[in-house]
Amino acid sequence: MQKMNHGVFISYANADRSVADLLVERIEETGVRCWIAPRDEVPGLRYGDVIDEAVEQSKIVVVLFSKSALKSEW
Repeated sequence: MQKMNHGVFISYANADRSVADLLVERIEETGVRCWIAPRDEVPGLRYGDVIDEAVEQSKIVVVLFSKSALKSEW
């Protein structure tokens, strides 16, 4: 897989997308690049593989923990 250029992986449930987008915006204002789906997904690759690689290459993983996240399959 290709080397990804990010420092923070953002994990969130779809229902929390607006909060996740705001978080990414604030973090990236400081000059730190985030990885967030679907913006940074790689077309043609298996979603699970892309996620695994993105997490492995991140220095920090931020999990937006919510009721929606508890119900999420992922």
